[in-house]
Amino acid sequence: MNRPRALYLLAILGVVQFASGCAGGQTGEEPATGRCSETQIALQLAQPSPLGISAQDVLDATGGTTDAPGHWLPVANLPYGPESGASSLKIVLGAVLSARFVKAQAGNSEDLALPSCADRIEVTVVASASTSGGALDEQFQALLTASTKDEVSLQQAFDPARLSGQFAFDPKALDAARFTSLTLRGDWLAGSFAGGLAAELEVDSGSSSEESSVSFSDKPLACFGTPNDCAQ
Repeated sequence: MNRPRALYLLAILGVVQFASGCAGGQTGEEPATGRCSETQIALQLAQPSPLGISAQDVLDATGGTTDAPGHWLPVANLPYGPESGASSLKIVLGAVLSARFVKAQAGNSEDLALPSCADRIEVTVVASASTSGGALDEQFQALLTASTKDEVSLQQAFDPARLSGQFAFDPKALDAARFTSLTLRGDWLAGSFAGGLAAELEVDSGSSSEESSVSFSDKPLACFGTPNDCAQ
């Protein structure tokens, strides 16, 4: 499998780390992410980091505005709307709120393979994301992460109860399941873009607190960008 294709599949399924933002201007030890400790150093926009790239390089790699064609994926026994079939995703990255270099220290050799143990630049920006049929129409603070200037990632989880867009599952089809999160993933790789949307569903099984258990299920909903050949 070639690298762009592999990255595209990761974008659709949302299986890479979702890093949370932190306040800009801070320097020092931060709580561990996963099994890694971190040190964060605030950066000016054009200031080179120890990785040899700046926050401006990260922004430039995204192009600021991304318009990506794509399509919605059917979910078995779980209809949703208002969109289906062909669509497009627009992401606009605006004003920079903060930027920092993150130095990650692995606890042991096994932790070195964790995405959270990679040195990286994090840039927090004002952002918007919308789809052509109105399912998504969100304003938010986006966290961009990059270890090289040619690979930039974004992942944002939205609370379904606070969506500005019209995306919704059929309530009857959800039954006992709860729609807990709608996640947008985007990756810019050497001038190309691959992105996806996925829903997290929570199911509580059992009739009493002693017997019940909670399970989570991720449902890929849509894919955007190049190559645009995810499963239909």
